[in-house]
Amino acid sequence: MPVTDAAERGNFEGLVDIGGGPQDVPENATAEDRPTVVLVGGLRASADDWSISNKSTPAVFPEVAKFTRVCACDRPGTPIDEKPSRSDPVRQPTTAKDAVADLHALLSAAGEAGPYVLVGHSYGGLIVRLYASTYPKEVSGLVLIDALSEGLQDAEETPEQWGDTGGKLIQNDDPENLTLYPALERIDVDLSF
Repeated sequence: MPVTDAAERGNFEGLVDIGGGPQDVPENATAEDRPTVVLVGGLRASADDWSISNKSTPAVFPEVAKFTRVCACDRPGTPIDEKPSRSDPVRQPTTAKDAVADLHALLSAAGEAGPYVLVGHSYGGLIVRLYASTYPKEVSGLVLIDALSEGLQDAEETPEQWGDTGGKLIQNDDPENLTLYPALERIDVDLSF
């Protein structure tokens, strides 16, 4: 996963091998005495998405980096500007459990010590909730942004309706996209929930 890091340790950006081939993790840092903020994007979101700003909203990554360490990563299958993922491909679909294992291995391999404040958007929200319950001593806080939740299955769908459309609505697997990029991130929604 690609990594970017700036603090007393100096700048760092590159691949980190977490045991299944290198994964790409951009990260940035300032205050050493504060928890590291770990930004986990939604399905197919790259780490670069946290650095996008517009006229009314500043970019999250550089704003958070002003006051504490912050990192974001690219999961396998997350394209960047219509280019393949910077992370090594893995068999798709994956699960939130797979993403938690990769994130834990990545943070360890990159030397990022907890506690972490985990920030999860959409599918990333499901990942950070599972991470926090799997490694509670490593997490000091959670921020959930439009987080995907297993409650979605029960919200307005019967089990039959969920089986017919649930995962398809979340994934939006356009056959053309999968033909062009078979390693595109996909999740097994039911196993993840």
